[in-house]
Amino acid sequence: MAIDNASSGSDGKGQRDVLWLLQQTLNQTPIHIQIYTTVNGEEVLDKKASQEATDSAIAQTQRLKDEFRTWLWSDKDRAYSLTVKYNNLYPLPQKRVFDGSYLTLPDSNSNIKLRPHQLNAVARANASKRLFLLHEVGVRKTFSMIAAAYEAKRLGIAEKPILVVLNSTLSQIVSSFKALYPTAKLLVADNSSFKERNKLVAKIQTGSYDAIILTHTQFFAIPISAQTKIKYIQQQLDIIERYLGEAKDENDRLLFRELQRQSDSLSEQIEKLSTLEAIRTTPADSQEFEELLSQLLADGTVKINDKGGIEYIKPRLRLANSGQEISQKELDKKHTSLNNSVERATSYYSRNSVAIDWESLGCDWLMLDEAHCSKNIWFPTKITGTAGITNVDTQRSLNTLMKFRYLWESGGFIGGGTGTWPSNSISEMFNLMRLFAPDELQRTQTEHFDSWLGQFGETSTNLEFTSTGGIKSKTRVSSYKNLWELMSLLSIFTDFATAFCVGVERPILHRHTITAPPNPTQLAINQNIKIWMEGWQRKQGYSYLKADGKLVEHNPLTLTVFIGRGTYGQRFGCLTMARQEWGTNLDLMLIRRSWYAPNLRWLTKL
Repeated sequence: MAIDNASSGSDGKGQRDVLWLLQQTLNQTPIHIQIYTTVNGEEVLDKKASQEATDSAIAQTQRLKDEFRTWLWSDKDRAYSLTVKYNNLYPLPQKRVFDGSYLTLPDSNSNIKLRPHQLNAVARANASKRLFLLHEVGVRKTFSMIAAAYEAKRLGIAEKPILVVLNSTLSQIVSSFKALYPTAKLLVADNSSFKERNKLVAKIQTGSYDAIILTHTQFFAIPISAQTKIKYIQQQLDIIERYLGEAKDENDRLLFRELQRQSDSLSEQIEKLSTLEAIRTTPADSQEFEELLSQLLADGTVKINDKGGIEYIKPRLRLANSGQEISQKELDKKHTSLNNSVERATSYYSRNSVAIDWESLGCDWLMLDEAHCSKNIWFPTKITGTAGITNVDTQRSLNTLMKFRYLWESGGFIGGGTGTWPSNSISEMFNLMRLFAPDELQRTQTEHFDSWLGQFGETSTNLEFTSTGGIKSKTRVSSYKNLWELMSLLSIFTDFATAFCVGVERPILHRHTITAPPNPTQLAINQNIKIWMEGWQRKQGYSYLKADGKLVEHNPLTLTVFIGRGTYGQRFGCLTMARQEWGTNLDLMLIRRSWYAPNLRWLTKL
């Protein structure tokens, strides 16, 4: 099955066949066909021909998937062996039910009775090494986490149970803890200064408490050892290096450049961590420290700031300064500055001791409240340009993953709770399993996102309208597949609770849809947006003529003002229709008046 016009060589004749399509599909690699033409002796990418060839290849890919699926199950022996293998990886789940009705919760306030779903969550925390409380807002998740932490300490399951909460809810959590367990001995973090943080970490390491309550700021400020970071980054780098070899063999220039950028970034992070760790582990008042620092300063690897702190310099900045010629006078001046920098840094690091890292803290039980703050964790992938996949990184998310991974590997308890996750993209589900079920990802051979998406996600390419009203093919994650198996994996560590299931009464929500035609102002705004977006795609500025005759550059923020003015008519019309059709109470009419009064002068200008 040859693909017409699917070429990537400079002669424009190299075709891509069905074997190449099969390889791209099985490896979850996006299809990008690049056709280059020679213009004035230089190779130039032909965007139109490349897009046509790519669209043709994508259409053939769907046909290939259908044919492969038919062939795969056509042979009985092959179908049987595949079925056995799949059932071994994803056996028929036997969901474990946790019953906490036997719990008496000694030392707790006798006037507070936990609901059955809360007791079940506490029993589950006591019986397992991981727990993710996916409880809807309003079902009292806080008491479940508090009771689980206290019971872990009382029963000897944990020596240092740590509960991490939002900065804004610290006082509320402490009050709830005291209400449920009035005699509990707590260590509460309420100061984020450097000296107080060091004291707090020392108390955690040496003290004995029924529970330790940290804020998110305090928790994420506790450093992770460089060895743990380097080990994790090296694992991601190994995956990227393997992907780089595959992209080079496939002659995919776009993917190769993107993977190379990621590889350089990870290598730079490893060099930075190794350099700073060498400085940190060398005594600041020793001769070795001065020699090491002098060498790094001379090489341009680090610099000393005004306070005496050491800052890492990225390789590209070092290369930019390496080609400059320096006179003897400047060399002498630089040597003097170097000596001063070494003295300043030595004095700084002698006065400021480094805080204890996470691995030395002795924590063996951790519950992270509002765990959705850790949903954005970067992962290596060959899939690019696919909508529905969020592959970004935040320091908090990466910090959480490393601390969770260390606790899990050392036999500790990892826990979290939220009522709002996952909701935005399929990659958040993958990151959820990276946090709480790394062993299951390894067992099912889906520890890499590309293989995980191939198992549980379905991608499709369809024609969609662009922001300027045009039509363009777009690849996106369209749906889940093997959903039963995915939910079975999630149920291993997730405790679900909704308001309806636990008997929390909620007001009944009645939804009504009111359709109102666009007014002339809205039509004009839509036309202006289209013109501006077309100019933006051509990298051309867009100007418009104001009422006073001045020509000004378009600012997208001005649209918010015009859109706000253009929707008042629809708001008033909807309120009137709602009152007429459903007898909506007079509160809506009061809202109408509150909108209308301060904006009367705006309405007269429309």
